[in-house]
Amino acid sequence: CSATCGSGTHKREREVKIKETWCGKPAAGSPVEYGGCSAQPCEANVDCAFSEWSTPTACSSVCHGRQIRTRTIVRNSTGTGLPCNGSTIVSD
Repeated sequence: CSATCGSGTHKREREVKIKETWCGKPAAGSPVEYGGCSAQPCEANVDCAFSEWSTPTACSSVCHGRQIRTRTIVRNSTGTGLPCNGSTIVSD
């Protein structure tokens, strides 16, 4: 099939094994045949998506401590959708 997904075409070819002789008839039909074919359905173009940021963790120190927030990828991109861009962890 000419397509990896969706609709496409396929081509079949054949050769004449024995050519006609002086009194014989040539082979009937076309040496090439085209037809339609269907591959698996194409993936939809879906952008990547992150979850919401988590609640910040408790401060790691009384003075100049850090808080961490995280998020996860909840949907990977498919087709020609945009990939996730950005971090899954941030420290404040």
